[in-house]
Amino acid sequence: MKHEFVNPLKPIGYVEPEVLQHEAAVRLFIGRVATLVDELDSAARTVNADSPATARHLRLVSQQMSAMALTALETWPKGPRRS
Repeated sequence: MKHEFVNPLKPIGYVEPEVLQHEAAVRLFIGRVATLVDELDSAARTVNADSPATARHLRLVSQQMSAMALTALETWPKGPRRS
């Protein structure tokens, strides 16, 4: 089911691949999380002088996203599953 809402994490005009291979899916996930973490860190540096509490929160969210990506990578199935 497709919806009409724009996903802020995807560039406008981005077309999601229909079928992803295992390795491509992992690379896509890690790339998106890495981009998000970089943007959160950049935003934290930007607001640090005016709003230190917000900057701390952004850094915390960035660390949590990094930990989530690392956990997902470590627990991701390494090969095809057998039924």
